[in-house]
Amino acid sequence: MNFSLYIFGNPSGYNQYPSDANSLLFQGFLQKQQSDSQLTIYRSGQLVYYVHTRKLSSDKPDYYLGICLIFNGIYCSDVKQLFNLFDKIYSDIALNGILLQINKSGKISFAIDKLSSRLPEMERIKLFINNNLEEKFSKIFNSLNSSFKVSNSSKSLTLNDQPLDILEAIREYDCVYISNNEQFSSGLNRIHKMLFELYAENQDIIKRYQKLYGEKKQYKFVIILCITLIGCILGLLLFSKNIQAKDGAIQSLNSEIYKKDQEISNMQSEISELNITQANMIIQVNTFSENKKSNDSIIDAIVYKINYLKSLDSLTNIEDSISFKPFIDTSYQKLQFIISNIENISPKKYKIIFSQSYCYENCEGEYNLTKCFFYSGEVVNVYIQQDGYGLTSQGYVKLTELERY
Repeated sequence: MNFSLYIFGNPSGYNQYPSDANSLLFQGFLQKQQSDSQLTIYRSGQLVYYVHTRKLSSDKPDYYLGICLIFNGIYCSDVKQLFNLFDKIYSDIALNGILLQINKSGKISFAIDKLSSRLPEMERIKLFINNNLEEKFSKIFNSLNSSFKVSNSSKSLTLNDQPLDILEAIREYDCVYISNNEQFSSGLNRIHKMLFELYAENQDIIKRYQKLYGEKKQYKFVIILCITLIGCILGLLLFSKNIQAKDGAIQSLNSEIYKKDQEISNMQSEISELNITQANMIIQVNTFSENKKSNDSIIDAIVYKINYLKSLDSLTNIEDSISFKPFIDTSYQKLQFIISNIENISPKKYKIIFSQSYCYENCEGEYNLTKCFFYSGEVVNVYIQQDGYGLTSQGYVKLTELERY
């Protein structure tokens, strides 16, 4: 249903939404206000104004709220139902608490200074009115007809008058004032009743909230306790896993230590064997040195005798030379033997031709591999050669891995 909505009042002086020239018309209606609740029906051509004004306080005669609905070409045939519609609109505005507010004592006052500051609320009120008109009040509106007269006079009635008298006055006069003190009182009583019910419901909600809040605190304590218990269990599980991991690491370390001990023991045995081999080689070298000194003395004596023989130039010395021959023969044989031994014992230099040549130890004719080795190109002294091996200061090396240096 098409209509125009105006809301006006005096929160801090006269105020109207929307603001236009109708403000003079509305204020003129207010000057003829005869009751706390009044409906003014004004006809201007095809436009019909339904202006409902309500005082907000008995202490302030000019403190009021006005609602105007303007229809084009239609009118309301049941004024009592129209009063009910305005009363419903007023209650909705008061209870919504945006334009009007209700204090604890039940008194109603404006919640704003300017109506235009609450445009969303204006749109909501218009939608609220439209829904009610279409659902419950559409049947009481009819089209204007020729029975409506044009007049510049007005008439005052009350809602207690007969409906036919009220309808006849609307047809006869351009402006009709209808007072309704009883409806005003019943509207306030209904608001107070609704407030009382809302207050009782609010108290019940507060009690239930306090009860739920107490239970919530208990639940919260239980939840915290459960979370703490779960945390402790998780901590124990993690601690147990950590201990198991530590035990595994300790066992692994013990196994590693045992292996290292075995390796150390084996190395100590090898060191002992190497010490024995080294001692034997030192004895051999010392023996060789002593033999060399003795052999050097023999060689010097032989050389001396040979030189002496060469110096003989007379026949008288021939006998001496003949008598000295056995000594020379014997010394020569010894010399040959010594030279042979010296050639076998005195060291000879060799160069390693493999990338690595490992050393061996001789154990009763069996050559066992050791951890010692020489690098390629390294020069070594070979003291004895036997069984395809050459004796060095570190042990026996295969002759196939050596080259004479």
